[in-house]
Amino acid sequence: GPVHITSGFAGLAYALILGKGKIAISSQAPLAHDMSNVFLGTGLLWFGWFAFNGGSALAATPRAAMAATVTTIAAASASMTWVALDYIERKKVSGIGFCSGVIAGLVCITPGAGFVAPWASILIGIIGGLACYASIHIKNYCGLDDTLDTFSVHGVGGILGSILTGIFAEKWVAM
Repeated sequence: GPVHITSGFAGLAYALILGKGKIAISSQAPLAHDMSNVFLGTGLLWFGWFAFNGGSALAATPRAAMAATVTTIAAASASMTWVALDYIERKKVSGIGFCSGVIAGLVCITPGAGFVAPWASILIGIIGGLACYASIHIKNYCGLDDTLDTFSVHGVGGILGSILTGIFAEKWVAM
């Protein structure tokens, strides 16, 4: 939560202070140079997130297993939401969209990984995917040059994850 919110708002501050870069001025969308590296990096992040969220329990307990489970469910549901939105809007899916959805889901579930049930992690992933996707469109409309979408994915995702944790947290999961 707080780490993602802070990094997201730091990215927004840098985008506002530095202004538009060469790519934003030329109105060309930046393309990934090597999609295999994008997928590899996303996979490594996703794998590492198990330790990040599950390790917060400080022991190999059912709570840690639940945190790992809901982490995967939220990442998968956010990525599928993002892919569906890409398809609805552009009539094609993109690897970058899939990977952005995964990261959005991971960010959104992080505050609540040890506190929400699997059914809630599906909703957190879907809502997070929708909100982060929409935030990128708003950012582009406003002309902000946040090339890595740090604010849209981490700032918006972190805030939303923190709020949704309060809505969906259940006592039986946290015990």
